[in-house]
Amino acid sequence: MALIPYLFFDGTCEAALEFYAEVFGGTVEEVMRYGDLPPGEGEVPEGRGNLVMNATFRAGEAVLMASDAMEPGAPERQGVSLYMGFDDIDRARRVFLRLSKGGTVLMPFAPTFWAAGFGRCRDRFGTDWMIGVDAPPAVPDGAPDPA
Repeated sequence: MALIPYLFFDGTCEAALEFYAEVFGGTVEEVMRYGDLPPGEGEVPEGRGNLVMNATFRAGEAVLMASDAMEPGAPERQGVSLYMGFDDIDRARRVFLRLSKGGTVLMPFAPTFWAAGFGRCRDRFGTDWMIGVDAPPAVPDGAPDPA
């Protein structure tokens, strides 16, 4: 069994997934467009035939599925952030900076009491991301080792 996030966009799905492939080093696979619907399988609103009906993005073990909403209008994503964990703090910081460019930084990437680095942002496509380093925080000089 696998839990795979599925995101909806308003005409920007293809651009968002290409951006994620560039940022994370992944690939966009299995792109189906609304215009590819067989006759009798649904009516595509005018001007939306070239939009993404379903696509899959993969980067390492991470999988994300997405599409453009059939109806025009920005879909709301409330109460959800996508978390990507890294074991390299420099790569995590670079990914965070690229994701947040043109978007909104909700929590700057920095060391925390739970991780060597963590940040939260909303990218220019409206997706909330939490980027973390899956390693314990560094112990300050003179502080007792928590282990």
